[in-house]
Amino acid sequence: MRVRQPEGQWGSKRPLWVLGLSVAALLLLPFSAAAQQAGKTVTFTKDVAPILQAKCQTCHRPDGGAPFSMLTYSDVRPWARAMRQRVEQRTMPPWAIDARIGSAVKFKDDPSLSASQIATISQWVAAGAPQGDPTDMPAPRTFPPVNEWQIGNGKPDLVVAQGQDFKMYAQGNDTWIDYVMDPHLTEDVWIKELQLKPGNRRIVHHVVVWGVNDKPDPGAVDSGGGEGGSFLAGMQQLYTFVPNRTPAVYPKNAGLLLRAGTKIRFSMHYAASGKEENDRTQLGLVFYPKSDPPEKRLQATYLSVDQEKIDIAPNSISRMSGYYRLEKPTLLASWTPHMHQRGRAQTLEAIYPNGRVETLTRVENYDFGWQITYQYADDIAPLLPAGTMLHVDITYDNTSANRTNPDPDRWVGYGAASTDEMGGAFIDFVQLSQAEFDKAVSDRKAKQSTSTNARPSTGASR
Repeated sequence: MRVRQPEGQWGSKRPLWVLGLSVAALLLLPFSAAAQQAGKTVTFTKDVAPILQAKCQTCHRPDGGAPFSMLTYSDVRPWARAMRQRVEQRTMPPWAIDARIGSAVKFKDDPSLSASQIATISQWVAAGAPQGDPTDMPAPRTFPPVNEWQIGNGKPDLVVAQGQDFKMYAQGNDTWIDYVMDPHLTEDVWIKELQLKPGNRRIVHHVVVWGVNDKPDPGAVDSGGGEGGSFLAGMQQLYTFVPNRTPAVYPKNAGLLLRAGTKIRFSMHYAASGKEENDRTQLGLVFYPKSDPPEKRLQATYLSVDQEKIDIAPNSISRMSGYYRLEKPTLLASWTPHMHQRGRAQTLEAIYPNGRVETLTRVENYDFGWQITYQYADDIAPLLPAGTMLHVDITYDNTSANRTNPDPDRWVGYGAASTDEMGGAFIDFVQLSQAEFDKAVSDRKAKQSTSTNARPSTGASR
């Protein structure tokens, strides 16, 4: 068991570029959205409550992991001004995607607010946060009990539990701790669904779950960041849990391969709640039947910058790039940007064999505390031809404007501590045959022709 304490708490300053979003968000609101609100009083019961039900209450409810509930007007009213500030800055709900940039900006389980929804909340607060007619209140949303499994019809095929209770102190810095558990897998299994269930959401900040196997994996692609399609040699990232994250349900006919002898590593991040509390986190897995394995293996890579060359001067902003070549036609399933406290933004690009460069996705307001896996929606998941080069462009902000920067006067290089830096992206993908790729591109184009709103990345005509 390894415990690591961070070298310092995050600062309280908010970067100017984030504060500017509150103005930018309003300037970018569609005129129609503003016009729709003109001349009427926006109320909690009729206008705001439906937004909170759809986007916020998964976390903001009793035992939901957020610091306060948003189920009722009396719950929300004391937090109205803070809520407006956070939604205008687009720091809540946590979702760093800049939807204005890139061709692949539609995702599964997207909790972000639309410009119209932000305008509604802002106007409601500006009007004094009126309650409205209680009869306008929508029916309460029902949630599955926090402690119930949401995969496998409530019964996962395998549950791997943290080996012992962890006791978190009442006050102090956050804590990182790793546990490695042996599920005693005697044969290979294919993962179809996966859920991470914290034992105590009040102190679990986030969790990264890995498969660990010291035997070579001949079926895995060269990850660029280590053997076995993983961040480190012998390690396979399975899942990252953050509040509001739903269980992982993998693309149709694709799954993660968990090889015989694989152990499970829980990389835990705990935050003090004000009192001593315990946690024992569990991982639930649902497997494909032995008689009906998936057609495709979900592969993974860590698309990394040259870590040893990270050299961030004090009070400066710097950029670095990383590249990964796709050897076969590929469908991208998900993207998880990864930096530490100086990380500010990351862009994922495709450089096609003919030299054309396409921006796929960008996070502009990266937050080290919310390392989210962005799962592409099936109808826009990038389809990329063989020979495409994936490129990550990373921006580091080592200035006092960075609210998470513990010390802007310090030189920063590569290191495992959160006060040092890393840079890259975890990417899950499926390799296709040329015939499968051509058919997928053709089907995508056919659907695109019937919808002017679709903006698929197909790799075609490039």
